[in-house]
Amino acid sequence: QRITTLKEFLNDELTLKKMDKLTALESFKFTDLPLSEQRRLQAKSLRVIVLRKSTDEETRIDLFNRINTSGTNANPAEIRGGSQALNKFMVLIKKLANYKPFLDLVNLSDNKLKRQENVELVSRFFAFAHNYKNFKHDVSPFVDEYIKITGTKFSSTSNKKFTTEFKNTVQFISDNYPQRIFKNKNGQTPRVRFEALIVGTFLALQENNSLDVDEDFINKMVATNDFKTLTTSDGSNSNKKVAARIEFVKNYLLHGEN
Repeated sequence: QRITTLKEFLNDELTLKKMDKLTALESFKFTDLPLSEQRRLQAKSLRVIVLRKSTDEETRIDLFNRINTSGTNANPAEIRGGSQALNKFMVLIKKLANYKPFLDLVNLSDNKLKRQENVELVSRFFAFAHNYKNFKHDVSPFVDEYIKITGTKFSSTSNKKFTTEFKNTVQFISDNYPQRIFKNKNGQTPRVRFEALIVGTFLALQENNSLDVDEDFINKMVATNDFKTLTTSDGSNSNKKVAARIEFVKNYLLHGEN
């Protein structure tokens, strides 16, 4: 992203905006700079680190963390996408993260999409859907490890299986739940709410693929004190809370209030 930004600026395709420090350069393009400054920038060399395909993933993640120690740090989805770019499972996750019915449901802001929140949500779906009982406390390494291990044994069969799981779950929610089901009262899409609903739904469908629910049923579920507590209270990423909120949705879908 940073190299692309430099390229665009030098090609006069980018205008400087929101200049907190160099305010005199607000709205400048490259050719608006004094000729001496243009030449100085064009002559500037860049120190570039190139990773071989054989570089192990631990080294990649460590390097990403070291690079992003100032400015706007890379978030887990961005780091994961860079460090595991060759992981076939990660490639599928990125593809599914742009599945239109899913994007319509989560309705993320442009800024959230730019920071790959859609990729993060899909990554969490798969990790929790298949491995939530082994979750301890820290989400990022938990998701990293699941994607890494799954990617080592990924095949065309795996690709079809994961694609079907995700799309079927999204389609079921799209067909039967309120349109803004992932949004809280502030219009945001909290990760804990998303995880509870989509993973709980997935697990319920594994036991009964003919679930009979409608918008009123779902609205009643999310209005319960249990759901509110499990998806908004402190410690929401403890292993007990993760299991409790996922299993609450699953059991409610299968058995109702009882």
